[in-house]
Amino acid sequence: MELDNLLDKLKMDTLGAQLDAVCEQAAKKDLAYRGFPTAALKTEWQSRRVRGTEARLRKASAPSSAWTSS
Repeated sequence: MELDNLLDKLKMDTLGAQLDAVCEQAAKKDLAYRGFPTAALKTEWQSRRVRGTEARLRKASAPSSAWTSS
């Protein structure tokens, strides 16, 4: 599917995985033409924000020996 290839090239992994659910929600809410892309991109953005926060927390909780030179 062309859309899947585009999402992969744009590195929108979460949106690719949740696209069917996003489409179903958009149909149920009868979103306007600007509402659907907004909802779709919001799904991807929220996922990236959570992953970024988790990565920063993992880095912050690294042992102090990782920050000192031997």
